[in-house]
Amino acid sequence: MHPGVIMRNRLSWITALIIFAGTSLTGCSSSGPTDYYLLSADAKSATVPAPDLALTVGPVYLADYLQRQGMVARSTAVNYQISDHDLWASQLDNDINIVLLKNLQTITGSSQLRPFGVIGVAPQPSLRIKIDRLDSDSQGIARLEGSWQLLSSDHKELRYETFALNTSAESTTESQVNAISQLISELSEAIAKALTTDQS
Repeated sequence: MHPGVIMRNRLSWITALIIFAGTSLTGCSSSGPTDYYLLSADAKSATVPAPDLALTVGPVYLADYLQRQGMVARSTAVNYQISDHDLWASQLDNDINIVLLKNLQTITGSSQLRPFGVIGVAPQPSLRIKIDRLDSDSQGIARLEGSWQLLSSDHKELRYETFALNTSAESTTESQVNAISQLISELSEAIAKALTTDQS
């Protein structure tokens, strides 16, 4: 083979190797660590005492765009970003359901609140929650929007309410998760007040 051809082949091979190595390094540098988050039950005391309140809490229904492990951030009115590195550590609907239940147990002081799906529990009124929006935006605002529905033990609607809550959050993901937990605590207290008003 002509020396010039050999040299060109070697140069082509070296160039391809350099490109491959550069691509690999870029991929490694952009991957970054993965962090996992859970919501927390922030209610601290029985602010709405209702020890006789019997209720099944759940299920929680999420908007389609929230049914994923990656956390959602809102960039503009029409643009949302799904994180590859900041992930929910469990199914978000289950996590919200657990936090709502714990908050309501603390706020009301009732031991008769049960999570949705428990087998062998006598029929009792149930609370269903639909989450239409749960995110934080570039302005540092966390938002929680949706509706809740109170059903009788025979599944007739007793009450329906919508909610739109927001609070400020710092730029870190942990701060944003804490802000969302705070909003769920506020929602829990609003629901407890509404339920005890219905009972009185």
